[in-house]
Amino acid sequence: MIVGSGNDKQVNRVIINSAFLAATWPMFVWAHHNDESTLEIRRADPIYIAAWNGSGGLTGEDDYCIRSFERIRGHGSQNGRYPRDYDVAAYGDSYIDGDGDFALENGSGEQLKVSLSWRGNSTGGSFVTLRPNETSGDVTSRQNGAVRCNDSDAAATIRIDISAATLASASAGTYAATFRIDAWQFDDDGSRYPSSGPIYQSFTVTLPELVQITNLDNIDLGSFDGVSDIIEGDDICIFRNGFGNFRIKANGGPGDGDPFLLSNGTSQIPYQVALKDDSMPDPISVTEAQWLGGLMGHGSKDCGGGNNTNASVQVTTLASDMATATSGSYLGTLYLTVEPE
Repeated sequence: MIVGSGNDKQVNRVIINSAFLAATWPMFVWAHHNDESTLEIRRADPIYIAAWNGSGGLTGEDDYCIRSFERIRGHGSQNGRYPRDYDVAAYGDSYIDGDGDFALENGSGEQLKVSLSWRGNSTGGSFVTLRPNETSGDVTSRQNGAVRCNDSDAAATIRIDISAATLASASAGTYAATFRIDAWQFDDDGSRYPSSGPIYQSFTVTLPELVQITNLDNIDLGSFDGVSDIIEGDDICIFRNGFGNFRIKANGGPGDGDPFLLSNGTSQIPYQVALKDDSMPDPISVTEAQWLGGLMGHGSKDCGGGNNTNASVQVTTLASDMATATSGSYLGTLYLTVEPE
């Protein structure tokens, strides 16, 4: 658990603990024009992504060697091997979302939009976005082939990106998909020759339960007029990944069951607490350490930005309690705890 504070209130929040992606690349070789052509990927490793801290997106990359050449019998240069340009395209098969983008999918059929991109020797050092199922002649532009892995043209990188907004709005769970990567080798006349078999790359991302309170402010109860109860509150934002449910409890101190009390150092005034989310018409009074559940969180960490909120806390001090208290300024700290449901 990570403990943070908002003015006079403390908040427990659970942050995503880890995410993992893995990639597997086979090798393929084929022949045409009575000569042997090779297009193979080497030094491919699984892609691991560090734990997400709740801000920013997730990115994974893998650098590897790709060799694309033709061996012409009877020629002596590089043992008769000559570099051949190649092109790359990606296919999502069933793992395409409603917008036509690549997506990972969990066991319930929920999808997590991702971006795949490619950097080769002819992309100017930049990544080229791979769109699903593109079959035009120059998806990544023609990449220079290479005979050996230590040739500079042999370096290439595959990358996956998942935005922070996508991660926050997704329900907790494991998302996975396998994307098919096809490659073509170009002949001298510009003709393309497909590989005898595609590359399959699998990605898996695990998102744990996540909940967090933001927009906490001090609650100023003002001055007692000698007659009326004082009722004040604070609107807050409670993030819950995937717009899931959460529960919340309040305490007057760091310990479970600590009473709701204001103090001036010598005298105390009790106060009452009520909680609600935006779907409820009125706040519900709670006692110390009493969970209030079935509340709906927001799928954005800041409830959509600005001063947007989706829940509130209300504090009441009764006139009868204040009337019998000694004069002075009274302070207290209200502790709120949220958990996923």
